[in-house]
This record gives sequence, C-alpha cells and structure tokens, in this order.
Amino acid sequence: MTKRGIYITTGFSVLSIIGIFIAANRSRKKKMIEEINKIIDTASQSEGNITDLAKNDAFNPNFYKKYYPKGKPGPTAKAVAKKIYDAIGTFSDNETEIVKIISQIKTKSHLSFAAAAFKKEYGKDLGAFIVEKVDKDNNLEQIQTHIKSIPDK
Repeated sequence: MTKRGIYITTGFSVLSIIGIFIAANRSRKKKMIEEINKIIDTASQSEGNITDLAKNDAFNPNFYKKYYPKGKPGPTAKAVAKKIYDAIGTFSDNETEIVKIISQIKTKSHLSFAAAAFKKEYGKDLGAFIVEKVDKDNNLEQIQTHIKSIPDK
C-alpha cells in the first residue's frame, strides 16, 4: 500500500469514527430533550392546577356578595385572615396551620369573607398569597380538595 492509500484509509477511518460519535451524541441529546419536555409538561400541568386554586370563587373577595349582598367581613373573617397571614413568618412558615384554618371553613362564601378581609387588611389576594407561600405538593392539594368539597353558601 502506498502512502497515499494509507492516508486515504486513515482519513476514512477517522471520518467514520467522527460520524459514529456525532450520531450517538445526537441520539443521546434527543432522548435528553424528550425527558426535559416531559418534565416541563408535567410541571406546567401541575402549576395550572395550582394557579386555578388561586382563581377559585372561594378566594374572590366579592364572591360572598352573590349570597350576602349587604354583608361585609366581620370579626370572624378578620380573625381568619390574620391567622393565615401570621402563619407565614420571616424565618419559618406554618403551612399546616393554614391547611387547618381553611379546613375549618364550612362554605366558599365564608372563605370569600376571609379573602375580602385579607385584601383589605394586607392588600394582597388571599388565593395568590396561599399559592405563593404554601408547599405545592401536599398542603395545596389538601386545601384544593377541601374547597371543592364545601358548598357555595
């Protein structure tokens, strides 16, 4: 074999190895991208459900007016709002206390009274506050389950 033949054979071998490496790398990247997309889809579906919680009528500070047109948040609603707000601290959060407080509320209208008191007292939307501050795994699911199970009035 001549020098030229050796160079050509070596060149083809090197190009073949590079081609195999590129094909394997593309396949691996494609699998990684598919896994990342699955994770993103799952997270966005979960986040959608959680965001829906904040938009629930029970957290609407005006929802109670549908059933109590002349009503306004009283001391009980203000106390509930304060307990929820105080459960979230600077250095530690008592998320289970929030779940406990909301689990004791019997109707969406009553929660709406608390949402109105919370908005008036702290200038924040109660539903958004809970979604932001409470653990998205178990505690928010418990809150969501409870709210779905209680009547409007």
